Amino acid sequence: MHIRKALQSGEPFDLLITDFSFVEDHREQELKGGEDLITAAKAVQEDIRIVVFSAEGRPAVIRSLYQDLGINAFVQKGRRDAEELSSAVETIVKGRTYMPLEIKKKIITITPLNSISWTLLLFRSFPKAPSRKISQHFSMPTVSHHPD
Repeated sequence: MHIRKALQSGEPFDLLITDFSFVEDHREQELKGGEDLITAAKAVQEDIRIVVFSAEGRPAVIRSLYQDLGINAFVQKGRRDAEELSSAVETIVKGRTYMPLEIKKKIITITPLNSISWTLLLFRSFPKAPSRKISQHFSMPTVSHHPD
């Protein structure tokens, strides 16, 4: 991996810009996508700054990139992506995280009830509780009790 060689030579990379999805070809690929590359890069150089530059648009996936993989910026491919990419790099060089307003809005609109992590939390927290007891722990109107 180039990141390892650069680190060993005393000239580590400051920034990795990657897509989220990789197109498969005839060669066997050890890294199947951006998630694999980010994980491998951080394992070698923990402090490398990472920008994901992708057409990916699913809010839960983008949020996971920030929360679980620790990316520094996400830029969605589109008409103004060169400007966005430039802004992202300028922001993360200053030590800040970059998230475009459109992405923030998408991520904020994810409600807990349609989130996979909420479902996993719910099942971990109440593995044997009847549904009427589970619903008593929440005050949201979308959680309701259905009598047996």
